[in-house]
This record gives sequence, structure tokens and C-alpha cells, in this order.
Amino acid sequence: LRPPRRRPEEEKPAVEKKRRDRINSCIKQLKVLLQEDVHTQRLSSKLEKAEILEMTVSLLRQQLQDNAALTASAS
Repeated sequence: LRPPRRRPEEEKPAVEKKRRDRINSCIKQLKVLLQEDVHTQRLSSKLEKAEILEMTVSLLRQQLQDNAALTASAS
């Protein structure tokens, strides 16, 4: 026997909750990765999600610039 099908209006909140849970999980993982970085070991436990995302973008940009500089100097 199959479970009864939910109506679309009942499925939307469950789908949205799963989506939010995935986003929050990824943000928590980013925070852990940022804390492992030498330059950001002093992270507060009360960082906002937006701050974590901004710090991640900044770190990635810096790493891309560093890689580009290394590539240019190796040529």
C-alpha cells in the first residue's frame, strides 16, 4: 500500500523546509571551513549567515587572485 498523496498546498511547506535545511547545512559547513582558515580563527559563534557568505566570497576571491598571480609569475 502506498501512503496517501499529499495535496500540492501540503507539499510546498515540506519542500521549502528541506530547501532551507540544505541551505543552513551548507552555511554551517562554510563556517567550519572558515574557522579552519588561519586568517579567520577568531570567528564569533554568533556570525550571521550573510556574514559567513560574505567572508566565503572574500576568501574565494583572494584565493583566485593568489592563483592568478602564481600562474602569471610561473610563465
